Amino acid sequence: MSAGMLSRAHRIKSGLEIKESPIHGRGVFALVRIPKGTVVEEIKGKPQHCSKIPAALLLRRGMEVSKDVYIVPAEGSVGWFLNHSDRANCTYDISTREIRAKQDILRGEELTIDYHETTTWPGYTTQWKGGKPP
Repeated sequence: MSAGMLSRAHRIKSGLEIKESPIHGRGVFALVRIPKGTVVEEIKGKPQHCSKIPAALLLRRGMEVSKDVYIVPAEGSVGWFLNHSDRANCTYDISTREIRAKQDILRGEELTIDYHETTTWPGYTTQWKGGKPP
């Protein structure tokens, strides 16, 4: 499902929905309380060498699996819509390819991830400060 096809709010799985985000574009929001440690999403798909993934897609959506090997979350999935925050409430575990709540997330809160946790590239940086893109 293309992001352009989504209107207003769109429920993607039990307890989560996609809607406009104050951070950037669309984001993932909790419809229910999500306890700390809950697996929010398992990133599935075909791992590929970073040279095979378009640079913009790799930088914005790519999640490392091993050195120079990345996986891109399925379009329309939780992983696809997670926005960056320096104070993220979710974390990405490279070894299990899981996104987990790293704290209790209250109903109505946006789920976020620190993009720096999705790669071990030396010197990787988001192009904005404070968790909000320009």
